[in-house]
Amino acid sequence: MKILHLDTVMEWRGGQQQVAYLLKGLNEQNVDIGLVCQPESPLQKYIETTEIPTFAIERHNNWDVTAARRVGKLIRKYEFHIIHAHSSHDLNLALLCRLMNSDIKIINTRRVDFSVHKPLIGTFKYNNSLVDKIVCISGEIRRILIRDGIPAHRLTVIPSGIDRHRLEHVAPLADFYRRYNIPESHVIIGTVAALADHKDYPTLLQAAKRVLSKKPNITFCAVGKGPLEKKIKSQAEQLGLSKQFVFTDFQENVGAFLKRFDIFVLASKMEGMGTSILDAQSVGLPVVATRAGGIPEMIEDGHNGILVDIQNPKALADALLELIAQPGLRKQMGQQALQTVKRFDIINTVRQYKKLYQELLDK
Repeated sequence: MKILHLDTVMEWRGGQQQVAYLLKGLNEQNVDIGLVCQPESPLQKYIETTEIPTFAIERHNNWDVTAARRVGKLIRKYEFHIIHAHSSHDLNLALLCRLMNSDIKIINTRRVDFSVHKPLIGTFKYNNSLVDKIVCISGEIRRILIRDGIPAHRLTVIPSGIDRHRLEHVAPLADFYRRYNIPESHVIIGTVAALADHKDYPTLLQAAKRVLSKKPNITFCAVGKGPLEKKIKSQAEQLGLSKQFVFTDFQENVGAFLKRFDIFVLASKMEGMGTSILDAQSVGLPVVATRAGGIPEMIEDGHNGILVDIQNPKALADALLELIAQPGLRKQMGQQALQTVKRFDIINTVRQYKKLYQELLDK
């Protein structure tokens, strides 16, 4: 089997980490693969450190015919059998390629729990005979697509996975407390999330305000950057949280921060799955998160973490206060998290994708 992967996003987020994990795993199993990505993108720079063939092709717009022609030439030259599109924009490119190369098959991985009805073209894009299979990273995404009218037989669920051993030997950030002016006696509540709308930082900030009004020896720490950075930081300042809500910007060594956290929190109002939770679980952190999207598929309420309703600052604060007050419960939930995360090992994800590729080729 020969699989051409498309990920033409210029940033590095959870989706790109998933692509990197998948490509590495497939390569280790001797699957013949290639990657089309944007020139100078973080993903290109990462994959080029491996022996995986990488093709840098600029995509200038959502329906870039010139880019599709270039990808089409790659398909014919290297005789790829399947295009695996890793985003909505990449699915556009894949569809154009299929119109030029009728024998190619298309798989799309759907990572977000948004309806495909908007924009209008979305309905056609996902519900047509040119797309052979849509992989949903959570059962919730599958339910949303069925509700949107996508036939169930075109959908399958393959949860995102992580290398659960990746952070085992990572040391906690040595100068964490000095760098961010945090008292070492403080309980650290941390999140790893882009500063974007669906991560719902306003709810987290309001919850933090409630927590700090009752427990002042707490510091919140947010690892990530994004389009709403200026607005979110301004909201934090308006709520009087400047000294006890730390924004670290994007960090490559996320594990060094996770190992300084006592509690992990994710306040998303929409979330395909949220693999930052899996990273937190892999280092034994208890998690407080919302019931958004696929999150409840990773968190069993009261067992390895606490779930609350979306956009409910009081419920989020109460859950955090419960764990702050009970170090023993934090430790217990963290131990359960180490067991839970085994189900989401990237080895399982790679195995399921390889099986799917073979099933499509056998048809």
